[in-house]
Amino acid sequence: MQEFMLEQQRVIAQEVLTTDQLEIFMEGQKQMDLETDPKEKQRVMLEAQRKLAHQLTDLQQDKIRTKMQAKMNEWHEREKNI
Repeated sequence: MQEFMLEQQRVIAQEVLTTDQLEIFMEGQKQMDLETDPKEKQRVMLEAQRKLAHQLTDLQQDKIRTKMQAKMNEWHEREKNI
C-alpha cells in the first residue's frame, strides 16, 4: 500500500500544486527515493510536507485531502476484491 500511496501523492501533486510548490515536492521525493531505511523515508517525507504546508491554500489542502481519501478508498476496494 505504501508504494501505491506514494505514487498517488506524486500524481495528485502534479494536479494540485503550483510550479514552485511542485519543485519543492519533487525535491523531497527525490531525497526520499534515495533513502533505503523506511524511517528515513518517512522523516524526509515529513520534512518536505512541512516546507510545503505554509504555501498551500485552503483550496489546495482540501483538494489534496479529498483526492488522497479517494485513492485510499480505491486501494481498500481493490484489496477486498483480491
